[in-house]
Amino acid sequence: MRQWMWLTIAMLAACGSPEPAELTLGQRPIINGTREPQQTQMSAGQKMALGFLHESGRPSGFFCSATLIAPRVVITAAHCTQQSARSIGFGVGVDPNNPAAWFQVAEVHNHPVHDIAILILAEDVTARLPQVEPLPWNDAAIGQQHVGQWIEVCGYGDTYDNSKRGRWCGLSQILNLDDDAIVVNGHGQQGICFGDSGGGSLMTFDGEVRVMAVVSEGELDYCLGGREWLVRTEFVGDWVRGLAGEPQSSDPCGGVDAAGVCDGVVARSCVDGVFEERDCGALGTGCGYIAAQSAYGCDCSGIAQTGSCAGDILTHCDGGAWTQRDCATVGLECGFEEAQGAHVCADFAAPLDDPATEQPEDDPTQPGLDAPPSGGAWVDDSPPADTWADGAARQGTTPEACSAGATRAPSWSLLRRR
Repeated sequence: MRQWMWLTIAMLAACGSPEPAELTLGQRPIINGTREPQQTQMSAGQKMALGFLHESGRPSGFFCSATLIAPRVVITAAHCTQQSARSIGFGVGVDPNNPAAWFQVAEVHNHPVHDIAILILAEDVTARLPQVEPLPWNDAAIGQQHVGQWIEVCGYGDTYDNSKRGRWCGLSQILNLDDDAIVVNGHGQQGICFGDSGGGSLMTFDGEVRVMAVVSEGELDYCLGGREWLVRTEFVGDWVRGLAGEPQSSDPCGGVDAAGVCDGVVARSCVDGVFEERDCGALGTGCGYIAAQSAYGCDCSGIAQTGSCAGDILTHCDGGAWTQRDCATVGLECGFEEAQGAHVCADFAAPLDDPATEQPEDDPTQPGLDAPPSGGAWVDDSPPADTWADGAARQGTTPEACSAGATRAPSWSLLRRR
């Protein structure tokens, strides 16, 4: 008969080989783990959302793991919150013995059936630590298509190695779905142990990292990377939504997209997750919508119609947008071109073209005649001056016998040298 126990489960974080069975629990083999997530791409602010529960006022007295899913909302396991809210704190930082900060829990909401809990903090974490980015909880359906995939669990539990304290991350494979839970297994390579209970199980959905479950329980050999049960957030989605609100997408650009916005004379945009800001006022122009770019940016409101030069730097309007070019980088100078009536990049030292010396353009109806192919020579085979270059002229017909519209045309042939 299988033995079960509620866990305050933790990620083991070092390497080793099995020890003899008679050794104590503290000398059992250590399961692998890493400081940084192994397959989940997360920003520094998102990693700070992975926190721990501790005795209020004493972060070093930590006992479970938890995740910030909104500025004042934490998700964890219900078996971690059997005490009153006033006795629980939520800490952030890699090492609970040296936390970045901790926050008092104001409310505890345990699910009436499933091992999952929502904690409401007494203050906004992001107000005190703006760099922290709450991780959204997952409300997308988990199904058989996810079986076989690997998920990442990060927690603050035991490693059986005093030198490896704090938060560690490891991978487990989804074996199957069991009612409200996901059954995972580290296959003896990586596992979760005492202290990881309530830790967020992470998976990427449509390019976004979400908390898709919390660590609940496992078999007695769990610390050896055995089977563990994780309560799915989407299974109790309506209950989570009622306390935490809709999943808050992790947005490094604060709602600004690629089209951008204007904040006075400042243009802001976000391209591929990278936030960009340009002070158009400092450039001598304003911020507006650039139709040619379908985006907001520095417009041409402060630029002269003819453009301007500052040394070799050309400033002008291009498609309704403020544009600047360093003419020197392409070997040109910035100056005013009379023919164009504007400042341009050009080679003003070059002599002007002399119409008297201009060469006629190539006849587009003829092949290129600049040089004969290798082994051949161009030979002038045009008819005499008193004949016409058509069939009748070649047979001795006089010009008068030809059409008045006939034109003389030179013909060329390629003769091979002998």
